[in-house]
Amino acid sequence: MNRHLQPKVKTGKYQSPQEVIDFALQLLDEYEQITDAEWREDIRQKIDKAIFASENHPLIDGETFVTEIIHRFHRFQTMGD
Repeated sequence: MNRHLQPKVKTGKYQSPQEVIDFALQLLDEYEQITDAEWREDIRQKIDKAIFASENHPLIDGETFVTEIIHRFHRFQTMGD
């Protein structure tokens, strides 16, 4: 670990290896906050899209959905033959 910290201290920008670590951890915290915010926004948009779709399209039960997928798959297979 020292091989990463000492060059930073030698530049004079940092007074000690601990200062380098503290700064790195601060940057990591900022990065994680941005990443978390982006993730939350992405999820929020997906939820809004799903709500809109459910309000504007008839809902189907799981069995019907799976049956339709299987029929589409079989049609696709026969088209390829």
